Amino acid sequence: MHLINIMWVVSFMIYLGIDIGKRHHEAGLINESGNPIGKTIRFANSKKGSEKLLTLINTR
Repeated sequence: MHLINIMWVVSFMIYLGIDIGKRHHEAGLINESGNPIGKTIRFANSKKGSEKLLTLINTR
């Protein structure tokens, strides 16, 4: 008997859209079919706001 190691690799694209404003921005993620992934977030034009955006990206 021979053992065969099979590994499946699944890849997909996620797109990030950002609506830029002077004080606040709105960002959302969509999959490659164009369907939203979760809700959009509004974040301030600041370092703290940028950290909120990075949290969105890293948790979805």
